[in-house]
Amino acid sequence: MLQCKNIIKNYYVSDMVIGALKGIDLSFRENEFVSILGPSGCGKTTLLNIIGGLDRYTEGDLIIRERSTKSYKDHDWDSYRNHSIGFVFQNYNLIQHQTILENVELALTLSGISKSERVRRAKEALSQVGLEDQIKKRPNQLSGGQMQRVAIARALVNHPDILLADEPTGALDSDTSTQIMDILKEIAKSKLVIMVTHNSEIANKYSNRIIKLLDGKVINDSNPYIDEKEIKNNNLKPEKVKNKIKEKTSMSFLTALVLSFKNLTTKKTRTLLTAFAGSIGIIGIALVLSLSTGFQRYVDKMQADTLSSYPLIIDSSTIDYNSFLQMNRPDNMEAYPVDNQIYVNNVMEQIASLRVTNTLSNEYITNAIETIDPSLYYDIKIKNDVKVNIFKEQDAGNYLKTPSSYGSGPYNMKIWQELLENDDFIKSQYDLLAGNWPTEKNQVVLVVDKYNQLSDFVLTGLGISDYEELDSNLEDDKVSISYESFIGMKYKLLYTNDLYYYDDINNKFVNNFNKYPIQGIEIGYFTNDISEAGIDLEISAILRPNTETAIGSITGALGYSKELSDEILNRSLGGDIFEASVLASWYYDKLEAEEYIDPFTNEVYVDVTNGETALEQFNTALTRLLGSNTVTEIEIYPLDFKAKDLIKNHLDEYNKVVVAEALEEYYIDNEINKEEATDEQKSEASLYAKAAGVYYTDVMELVVSSINTVISAIQYVLIAFTSISLVVSSIMIGIITYVSVLERTKEIGILRSIGARKKDISRVFNAETLIIGGFAGFLGVTVTLLLNIPINIILANLVEINNISNLLILHAVTLILISMTLTLIAGIIPSRIAAKKDPVEALRSE
Repeated sequence: MLQCKNIIKNYYVSDMVIGALKGIDLSFRENEFVSILGPSGCGKTTLLNIIGGLDRYTEGDLIIRERSTKSYKDHDWDSYRNHSIGFVFQNYNLIQHQTILENVELALTLSGISKSERVRRAKEALSQVGLEDQIKKRPNQLSGGQMQRVAIARALVNHPDILLADEPTGALDSDTSTQIMDILKEIAKSKLVIMVTHNSEIANKYSNRIIKLLDGKVINDSNPYIDEKEIKNNNLKPEKVKNKIKEKTSMSFLTALVLSFKNLTTKKTRTLLTAFAGSIGIIGIALVLSLSTGFQRYVDKMQADTLSSYPLIIDSSTIDYNSFLQMNRPDNMEAYPVDNQIYVNNVMEQIASLRVTNTLSNEYITNAIETIDPSLYYDIKIKNDVKVNIFKEQDAGNYLKTPSSYGSGPYNMKIWQELLENDDFIKSQYDLLAGNWPTEKNQVVLVVDKYNQLSDFVLTGLGISDYEELDSNLEDDKVSISYESFIGMKYKLLYTNDLYYYDDINNKFVNNFNKYPIQGIEIGYFTNDISEAGIDLEISAILRPNTETAIGSITGALGYSKELSDEILNRSLGGDIFEASVLASWYYDKLEAEEYIDPFTNEVYVDVTNGETALEQFNTALTRLLGSNTVTEIEIYPLDFKAKDLIKNHLDEYNKVVVAEALEEYYIDNEINKEEATDEQKSEASLYAKAAGVYYTDVMELVVSSINTVISAIQYVLIAFTSISLVVSSIMIGIITYVSVLERTKEIGILRSIGARKKDISRVFNAETLIIGGFAGFLGVTVTLLLNIPINIILANLVEINNISNLLILHAVTLILISMTLTLIAGIIPSRIAAKKDPVEALRSE
């Protein structure tokens, strides 16, 4: 079964060679009790360690079941120790932070046996040594004899072929020694038991074979075993024989985690302090991310709000702002010239070319606008020349014609405004104070500012000047009106056709609304009954910008739906409903007869007045009064500035294509060779091609465009600084892990003795660093979440921004993973050191 063939073991100290074993030749039976006797230093334990695979022989061979071990690799020896060898040590070598049951079960864990089977066999082995009632205790709760029994149970649990006992009774009293020896003698009936001892009395009493060593040599063998097969195979070349041991040992990562976790729980204070130190860097980075995320979210919201008031605008008539920005930066001139010359910048000539007329055709809308990625914008509003005529009944049939806005230029204040179609975007900007969100086209919303205010200009324009008629308070020189007074308030929207009727006698259209101004406001009465005309509008909701909205998408006081705009447009010049009106019949009759007459004065237009032909004047007058379904403006509401740039790139690419096509078309139509064209021809071609393009206006081009870059730069700088503390704490955890390696050296030896591989030892300490890193990350995230509470309170008071410090779940999880990764990296060197420790030396450590 087991043969030692000329085993030589040398130790090398500097240039000295110390021979521990000097040619040991021994063979062992499959079941016998062998005692190895000899004075200290004679090589007894060294021989036992070589037989057990803990130590390597220098020369010779160890034959196991007729197979040489010369070709054994590390994993072969690990498997051999786990499946074929059981160790019983003088000082028990139990893992103190494991229970008795877990100590015994550990060898089975390395064998890959299921949890239920491990527990069953471990309990069976403990029952065999009389400790079935002690399974939940830890080693320090047992007597010496009980601990040695646990060691025997651990050695037997995997059903090894060989049991090796190194001074198993050396630390026990005589009565306990007898009990242990009785157990070993019983085991020897079915297994090979090899015991190293100084006690010749015990050896003579219990052993059936005694081997005496002196100075590394066998000097006596009381019952030698000679196998005839061994004699026949004396010329065997063992290095060419394949290894018989095929079972693999492997410690699962879960087992490594459990071992490390239980070890850390025995050092709670140190573990907590280490984790807290490791969390300092995490806290710093988490706070930076919390603040930068909050600020970025605020900036994104501000950008969305700003762009909701200043969208990309494509107007039918506009200025080429790209060319305008380049006017003072010519490409062919050097900045800060050194010559003594002043150059003329032809600004007047350039300004004349800046005015462009955009043709907002259906083709452009289809190919350029509708092909924009929907994920880049909240809404796209295609505007027509719609005339919105809204009236508020005052008293006794008197009506107020509400203006769509007050003032002009920078002092323009909108009153009535079409809402964006993206309801979710509007709801993200506004709180509903009263009423219900509109669901019908005749429902409109009233918008107040963050102070719940409406200006008196707006109220007067909306026909609300007599506050006493409403549910109002007049106290402290302040007027307040209840929400209920506004909810359900009625307005009348009239189509342009309803504003006129045809006077058959005078052959002209007469204004149905007789106006008389009061304080600059048009108030009057209708000649004809309008009770059934138009649409009755109703205020259904009162909205207010929420705390996170700086500039909302509704800049007017009353907002109506796109559906209502379409309805009005359908009744305007060119709309389907308009076609059936009296005015339309009159209009088409005049066109057919080429009678270009002012419909409201019955006067004939003079041809070419103010640069317009009679026909152009005729159409202009009707369009001015009725509106048109021709697209006059397109507004694009990007998500943010990045999305805005992508949309602009998309529109620019479209322009490049159509301008290039127009340029080629110009040269072909004019039969001009592009290569031979004169400068004048090239200039004319360029102007012709440019007219084919469609140009947008970006009001917010330079406003807050660099905020994202500033925030990102600050974020990176702060993270870089705080990362230093994270790296330092990781290095400290690596040092703590190395201290743990030194503290657990004995445990390393125990694990190696039961078959743990080097990589299993590394796994144990890697698991420890992962636990500490994970705990440090979790602690850092938790502390950050707690710190965010006072930080948000302070910032809310200082800058009036709520919840600015906010740690995202993704960032929290990422930081925990980073903490675990860094501590794992920091623990690589200590875990490698642990894996490379000599198991024999490790077992001797205390």
